[in-house]
Amino acid sequence: MIAVRLFGGLQVLAGSGRRSYDMPYRPGLTVSAVLAEEGLPFEGIGVILVNGRHASLATPLQDGDRLSVFTPAGGG
Repeated sequence: MIAVRLFGGLQVLAGSGRRSYDMPYRPGLTVSAVLAEEGLPFEGIGVILVNGRHASLATPLQDGDRLSVFTPAGGG
């Protein structure tokens, strides 16, 4: 299983509306595939973490990984 957590209002953009959920693992799964399955637009993504480490859309996922996705941070 992949533990998926969406932050910064991304759950509103997700097709399921879920903030956190577990996704069954399958070989070849990447961050971009998970986000596409949720219907999340890639341009709405700011920070991606896999197991607490920075990752990219192309990062492959392994069974037991924790994927955390955040919107871009604003400030000034």
